[in-house]
Amino acid sequence: MKRADIPSVSKLLKRYLDTMQIAQVFNEKEFSHWMLNEETPVAEQVVYPYVVEQNGKITDFFSFYRLESTIIGNAKHNTMRVAYLYYYASEAALKGGKDKAELKKRLNELMHDALILAKKVCDLALGQRDSRLTLSQLNFDVFNALTLLDNPLFLNEQKFGPGDGKLHYYLYNYRTAMIPGGIDENNVVDESKMGGVGVVML
Repeated sequence: MKRADIPSVSKLLKRYLDTMQIAQVFNEKEFSHWMLNEETPVAEQVVYPYVVEQNGKITDFFSFYRLESTIIGNAKHNTMRVAYLYYYASEAALKGGKDKAELKKRLNELMHDALILAKKVCDLALGQRDSRLTLSQLNFDVFNALTLLDNPLFLNEQKFGPGDGKLHYYLYNYRTAMIPGGIDENNVVDESKMGGVGVVML
């Protein structure tokens, strides 16, 4: 994503998040602050945003962020690089109607690309900012995603393994009715329970 993409992508994300029951509202400046990394060396980058442009119009956007964990007591590895799915949006989500087949197909295509990019992110960025980096320095080991947004449409198809618990969001002192978070009462991914939570924590 480039700076010139910010107005279009921030509007696309706003329109998408408006379909959720609870979501963060970004203005263009905030969106640029969270997503754009133009001056940051690739090795220090936190958020990796990508856009899809068709016929001169941005139709899709996705992003993931990086968190690293220290591995203790392993002679071969000392760091685990983890990518977490962040915000995304697609025109396919905004066409209306209850039929999610087109959105499901599109999100599976986008997330398939996201998984490949997370594995090879340095291939695309190498040489643009810092030619001293090697592929192994930015090669993500794990890609995580929650059941929020419309994620249940692709989690099983993209072979994400289930977690072992439920997340509870505490947003300041706000209190809301129960909002569907993409899982059923047995903690299993459920497409009928999605679309409630549009807040992604970083």
